[in-house]
Amino acid sequence: MLASTQRLFIFIAFFVLFELNCYLANDMIMPAMNSVVNSFAATSVYVSLSLSLYILGGALLQIFVGPVADILGKRKVVIFGNVFFLLATLIITLSGTINQFLLARFFQGMGIAFVSLGYAVVHESFNDKNAVRAISIMGNISIMAPLLGPLLGSYIFIATGHWQSIFFVTGVIGLISLMGLYNYMPQPLQVNPNLNLRQIARSYKNILKSKVFVVGVFLIAFGLSPIVSWVGISPILIMVKLKEPVLYYNLFQGIVFGGFILCSILMQKIAGKFKFKNFILVGASLSFVAMLFALINYNNVDYVVIGFFFYAIGIGLYFAIITRLILHSNKESINLNSSLMGLFFLTIMSIILQINNIISNIFNYKMVVFVAICCISSFVVLCLSFIFSYLVRDIPWKV
Repeated sequence: MLASTQRLFIFIAFFVLFELNCYLANDMIMPAMNSVVNSFAATSVYVSLSLSLYILGGALLQIFVGPVADILGKRKVVIFGNVFFLLATLIITLSGTINQFLLARFFQGMGIAFVSLGYAVVHESFNDKNAVRAISIMGNISIMAPLLGPLLGSYIFIATGHWQSIFFVTGVIGLISLMGLYNYMPQPLQVNPNLNLRQIARSYKNILKSKVFVVGVFLIAFGLSPIVSWVGISPILIMVKLKEPVLYYNLFQGIVFGGFILCSILMQKIAGKFKFKNFILVGASLSFVAMLFALINYNNVDYVVIGFFFYAIGIGLYFAIITRLILHSNKESINLNSSLMGLFFLTIMSIILQINNIISNIFNYKMVVFVAICCISSFVVLCLSFIFSYLVRDIPWKV
């Protein structure tokens, strides 16, 4: 019998695989999305719409996942989520029209909703310092999706000639994560089978009264929006408008998301050594300067990519910290906090992505328009970071 700590880390490994797969399901298909829309005789605007619907699917289910987890326990709910994700992946391969494809992608995206519960388990199991370290590693392993996804997706698509093969690989990975979660995910510490709708509504109302929760959710949503927009629109910007080969697209993705990996390594060294507000203000300021640099040099894609690289480093400095503070900003359960956070967080990101896509499409996907919208988001983050830092100025690290 493995020790409880060993089992916890094995669970984390399989959970990260499940989370990674949820993101790979999008990132592996992105290099082939132009072929997908062409196979359905659709236009390029559907490339980013596919991502928006995928994110929106995960957002709309969030508000139900937390309460159900409180009633049944996180273990049953996460395992169900993995199974549901697998079924939606299978349905995608059977799509006959672009609308069927988009609808199936919407349901597949619901798998994201269950990811927050795995993070809740980590928050319940560690103190501040170790939780930030663990979540920083977990989150940045998931960031490998935009790095590995385009490479794997390109290889699979070129090798087979069928975009459906990409989702077959997604299904195989999903089966592996399902077996691991079934065997190693901890039993719930407590459940509340008597929870009713009135209690849930009252709890959600109490959560929304927390200024730390509301400001923090908007901060991380606007903070990640430029990165999500990059994932959703960069195939058009790079491979269609600039006519660069898929190799360059993969290289640019590697550089951008390498910023997250670099920051993850850094956070293992400096977590707990500075006040929360210092991480937040430095990270938000770095991100804004980086995006401003990208905007000034919009006519050189190399400089734009460098700007996004440093933008990613900035996000890495504050994302895990703000998530931790949000989930502990009130006395309601972590499950409910996590679900409501996911609902607002994913919905805001999908809306901003679609606004960026619509405006960029109007201006024929000019790089300057795309980067300008991302720069506006980063300015909002900078403003919110000062408000959030003031709200958490007296909160110490718990070690």
